[in-house]
Amino acid sequence: MTENKHFPKKIENVGLALHKTRNLLSITDKILASKTLAVSNDAWLDELIAWADENDIRETMLPRSKKVLQEMPCLYLFTNTTEFPDSIGKLTNLKKLTLSSSKIIEFPKNINNLTGLSELELESRSLTKLPYFIEGMPNLIKLTLRFYQIDEIPEFIGKMCNLTHLSFISNQLKQIPDFIMDMTSLKSLSLQGRHHLKDIPDFVWNMTELTDLGLCGNQLTEISESIANLKKLTSFYMGDSSLTDIPEALCNLTTLTDLYLPCNQITVIPEAIGNLANLKQLSLLSNNIVEFPESISQLTNLIELDLLNNQITELPESIGNLTNLTILDLSYNRISQLPKSIAKLVNLKELILIDNPIKSLPPELSHLNSITIFD
Repeated sequence: MTENKHFPKKIENVGLALHKTRNLLSITDKILASKTLAVSNDAWLDELIAWADENDIRETMLPRSKKVLQEMPCLYLFTNTTEFPDSIGKLTNLKKLTLSSSKIIEFPKNINNLTGLSELELESRSLTKLPYFIEGMPNLIKLTLRFYQIDEIPEFIGKMCNLTHLSFISNQLKQIPDFIMDMTSLKSLSLQGRHHLKDIPDFVWNMTELTDLGLCGNQLTEISESIANLKKLTSFYMGDSSLTDIPEALCNLTTLTDLYLPCNQITVIPEAIGNLANLKQLSLLSNNIVEFPESISQLTNLIELDLLNNQITELPESIGNLTNLTILDLSYNRISQLPKSIAKLVNLKELILIDNPIKSLPPELSHLNSITIFD
């Protein structure tokens, strides 16, 4: 009788056990299902890695570890492939992305899914139109576009109001569109072509928040005096053009730290260049410069001075005042003798004198044991 009294309880325990078993099976099914789903969702990483292997992409560019791939903040891919895999658009931790290929036919449209992306660089030598997915990426801060077959900047670029850095490099660029002036957040602007731009519109010289301006590779013959308006400018690039002189207005931009005017037709360095007291980098290579002004002595913060391939016959004694100079390139000039004051350049590491008619170096240089002289 005692056992009969407990019989129902045993039945209840069995029922409870069955109920728990069903729950456990249900939970197990869900776990297995989620694992199956995870494997399925992981397939895009396998495809990305397989693409990298097929195209001989170095592991330093694209790691083969799935964990590293999913977590990395930067991806730089330089290749000759005709396409990039769409799976790149799933690397949601990316902050910086560079995709460069001379043969690319089409970029992945889903790149605009990378909502955390702040810097994007795209390069193609084949495409004739910019990919429109860029329009769907309003949060970009830095955008670099190298499209060598494109002759205009599309209007949607002007709507990217968060951009602080815009670099548009095209061998076919013919004009700078007006909507650029409305991009008030821009700090850095590089609009480069290859022998197509003939003038710079006035509004560029009124973009007073600019700190960096690049206008290389065009048919420009002068720098507007209105450049004086760019009082925050620290870097200015106008190489591979047809400049014949350096205007005084440019020499009054005392905020400049980097000035690059290579491959022009400049014959004279103006005395006013001495006003650029904060200048650290100065490149005037491949011009027609004959002599230095004495005011060069005022550029005491200069670290690198590049005067390769000019017509310089001698250096002023005042060059000895450039005591912060580490690199001085005077190759392919007509210098026959160096001034004794060059021994005062105590921080000089490289003195490059290739193809100059110098017969001997001044003995004063002998104590500069750390210097490397290329002659």
